[in-house]
Formats: sequence, structure tokens, C-alpha cells
Amino acid sequence: VLVERGGEIVLHEGYGLANREAGIPVTPRTVFGLGSIPIDFTHVALLKLMEEGKLSRDDRVTEFFPDVPEDKRSITVGHLMTGASGLPDFHDLPEDRDPDHSWIDRDEALRRMFGQELLFAPGTQREHSHSAWGMLAAIVEVVSGKSFRDYTSEVIYEPAGMVDTGFNGDPVPADRLAIGYSSRTDGEQNAPPHWGPTSWLVMGSGGQVSTAADLYRFQKALREGRLLGEASVRRYFGPTDGDGMARAGDQYGFWCGYSQGADSKFIVLSNNGDLSSVERRRALQRLGEDLLELVRSDPGGTEGALDPAERARRAREWVELINRGDAEAFVEFSRMYRAPAEDQDGVDADRARQYDDFRRDWGVLKDVEVRTNEPRRVVVRAVSERAGTMDFVFRFDRKEPGPILAIMIERVEEEGPGDR
Repeated sequence: VLVERGGEIVLHEGYGLANREAGIPVTPRTVFGLGSIPIDFTHVALLKLMEEGKLSRDDRVTEFFPDVPEDKRSITVGHLMTGASGLPDFHDLPEDRDPDHSWIDRDEALRRMFGQELLFAPGTQREHSHSAWGMLAAIVEVVSGKSFRDYTSEVIYEPAGMVDTGFNGDPVPADRLAIGYSSRTDGEQNAPPHWGPTSWLVMGSGGQVSTAADLYRFQKALREGRLLGEASVRRYFGPTDGDGMARAGDQYGFWCGYSQGADSKFIVLSNNGDLSSVERRRALQRLGEDLLELVRSDPGGTEGALDPAERARRAREWVELINRGDAEAFVEFSRMYRAPAEDQDGVDADRARQYDDFRRDWGVLKDVEVRTNEPRRVVVRAVSERAGTMDFVFRFDRKEPGPILAIMIERVEEEGPGDR
């Protein structure tokens, strides 16, 4: 766990065991599998090439690869980066020994990606795709003329001073290696050095290792302009400037939760994140939420920018909009309390689809009640006719009077008086 507050690292400690069988403890120098965090590295590599004028978001995949099937010829770099390509999430096959670690090269990966049936026509919807980030990694190689490993090392890891970031199959000393503990395992030991070299099943979206300290160096280098120019850094962090919690994990026990605030952030790496265990996922999610609340709190005081009545009104309004059947009003509300996005039309379309999903899955919300009203956190509870009791957790900016930074939705399970 690494925590920065007000520009100062206030916690950097290891907890538990990196290797249970050998009794090796987790320390700040322990190396973990990263799940899908490498998407962040691929994102920076693409922005670097765009800064150099070698790549554009509007470039079509036909500019980089021959013999692209007709239904995929309109896919652009921007589509791949924003989940709008239509590509399925992964491109492993049933006959692969392992869905992440079986070796395939770049050409085979592209053959599979281009051979898949699209989920939707490019640019018409959004659905996260690891395969899309794999295709983007291939574009990085084609445009840079270097391997993905070499290019990311040159423009990210070396200038950021990331000394412990590498790929599957790279050797790691036994006393620094985290073993993954999960219902799914692979290799002589369930850890990246024993999984073989990073396959193009996950290149660009996974298959890498690092430490909390290196991930902190990565974010610090970004903020200080050592990796990208100011405009590209703004584009990377987006309209919320990195405020919020991101999560990444794999099937082999590795999990990461992190935030990317300018001078306050947290990073958690775990080797006990079995994604098949609801209990473990929930515990890690709660840990991340608690740390996010900590790093967002003002060291000089806890008062938010809005008075309690206005906070409660805005949170209730969001929930009650679900019952109105007015998607346009919902989109307008969402736009009102967030900074403009680069692709505002796409964001608005996503919000409208999201609203339809909420209406379908939840039905009418009754008994709307504000349960918690804190300077930066409001919890509204409601009873859904289709999904039971639900908590809507709203997080507000502590400095600016207005922005709702994040909304988390939890289904409440009543187990007894006051318990859930």
C-alpha cells in the first residue's frame, strides 16, 4: 500500500505474505502482476506518438495493417481507445492452453482479432475491449518501428525511473516475488516469471509486473511533464483530472486499486484478489474506497464546498430522475456537474444508454432517503422494484462548489438490524 497526501508519501508498507509456502512477507519492494494496468502504459505510448505527429485518433486501421476485412475497415485509433471499435473483449480460443498465457505472436493475434465478429458497427456503441488495446499495441510497434517492450521502456519506464517494471517471463528474485492466490493457477509457481513471455493474447492490456513505488513514479512523471506535454497530460487524465478509483485484476489472484490525483493518491497491489470470490472482491473494493476517501480529504480541514442541504438535493435529484422517464433531463444533469469531455457527444450517448439500462434493470425507485450527508460523501438509499434495496454513494469535490466526482451503486443485503 502506498498513500500520498498533499504531495507527501505518508504510507508505504507491505502487509501479509508474498509467498505463503516459504513464509516470505510482502514488503514495499515486492513485485506483483498488474492485471490490466498496462493499458495505462499503452495509452501514454499512443499519446506520445500523437505528440510527435506520427499518429492521429482519426487514423483507420487500414493505414497500419493489410487485408483488413470490410466490416472493420472503418475502425479508427480513436474507436480502439474509447471502446467504440466493436471488437470483443478478448481473442483467446477454446484450444489455447491458457486464456492469457498461451503463446501467440502479433500476427496471430491480429488474425484472430480481424476474424472475430464485431459486437456492433464501429463508432455506434461502447464496450470495453482488451483486444482493442492489443491492436493498439501492435499499432505502436508499426508506427514506432520498435517492439512494444522497447518503445515503452524508452518513452515511459526509463524517463520515469521505473526500475522494477517488466513483462511476464522476466526473472524476479524469490524474496521479492508475489505468488498469486486464486482458484485459477498457471506455471510451476503461480506468478508472472513462470508464465512464459508475455503473449499477444494480452500484450498492451496485461502481461506485466511492477511495484507500488514504480506505479507512483509513473504517475509522478506524468504530472511533472517528463513523459508527455501539458495538453496530452490533460487528455490522459480526462475531465475529472484523475479523481476517482481505478481497478485492475486478473484470474490468477493479482488485483490493483489506485487513484491518480495530482498530489494525493493511493496504490494497492494484492496477490489475494481471486476474482471468483465475492467476499475478497468486496473487501478489496471497500479498502480502495476507504483509501480514496482518505486521500481526497483535505489535510487542513474536512469541510466541502457545498452546504449540506444542497449536497442532499443534488444527490436526491439524480436518484429521482430515474423515475421520471426523461433521458434528456438525465443527460443534462450529468453534463451540468462534470467538466466537458473531449468527446461530449459520445459521453452524452453513453449516458442516455446508461439511463435506459437503469430503467430496465431497476424499475421504479421507492422510499428515497438520504442516509448519510458528509462534506464529501452523500448516501441515498432507495428500494428498487426489481433489484431490492440499493445505496447510491455520491462523492463531491471538496474545493469546487458543484462537481459530483463519482457515483457508486451498491445492492444492500439486509442480514439483521443495522447490518448489511
